[in-house]
Amino acid sequence: MESNQRQPWEDFLQKKREVQQFHEALAARHAEKEKVYESLAALREQLKTRAVLITTLRQERNVLTDDVKSLKAEREKVQVRVQEKSLEKEEVEQQWKKLREDLSLENNPARLAEYLAALEKKIETEVMPFSQELLLTKKTKELKGKLRQVQKLSLAEQRRNTVAADFAGKRREAQDFHWQVQEKARQSQEKHQRMLATLQELKKLREEEQSVAEKHLALKVQYHEERKKLNAAFQDLWALERLFEKSTALRRQKSRALEEEQLAKMREAVEGKLKRGEKLRMEDILAFQTGKEE
Repeated sequence: MESNQRQPWEDFLQKKREVQQFHEALAARHAEKEKVYESLAALREQLKTRAVLITTLRQERNVLTDDVKSLKAEREKVQVRVQEKSLEKEEVEQQWKKLREDLSLENNPARLAEYLAALEKKIETEVMPFSQELLLTKKTKELKGKLRQVQKLSLAEQRRNTVAADFAGKRREAQDFHWQVQEKARQSQEKHQRMLATLQELKKLREEEQSVAEKHLALKVQYHEERKKLNAAFQDLWALERLFEKSTALRRQKSRALEEEQLAKMREAVEGKLKRGEKLRMEDILAFQTGKEE
């Protein structure tokens, strides 16, 4: 009988221990799930950062690529001008050389002009034989012809220098465009390589994110399953608690009824003694008084 009475209480205590174990397991699972979620959130933030960086790098690379195309087009135009200036320079150089070959190195423009002026002055101011005057006049004509040639050479040399300077300027401009093309192309390639490296990082992060997401999903499923177990254990615990309370109340009721039955018998025995005039014992008196109080 005592064993049957203790069983609901033992079942209740056992279920209470199970509930505590389920609760602790659920708390541990929740902590594990949250830790994995934090890792997942960090990975997704890294993915977002890498995606933004790739977009930025692609845009910057495209801008640099367009700059390279524009600079190449400008460089080609300048190179055409360089070729034109090169041909012009060669032509002017040939003209200058021809004029230079036709004149001796001694034909200094200043000296020729001075010599010509001296001869013309001599013809105008001095008295001389007609034959000598003719010779001097012929000489002045020759000098004037040489002076014109020398002046042409001087103009040709000026043009030669101008064309050479223009050619050098255009060539420097072409070299500058060439350097800009190379620099922009280098920067574009650098952006492209960095973008490819970031894409590889993004790929690895996505693989890691997928693995962590699967782990997080599995933990969520486990967490919900364990919460179901905890809820079910709570339901069982509450049922056992109600059963235990009911059993306790029933035992108390039975105990009370038994006591009342015993008291009634004792009162009946005392009343019989009183009728028979028998001497009452102390317990008889107590039982009789208890009956009256009730």
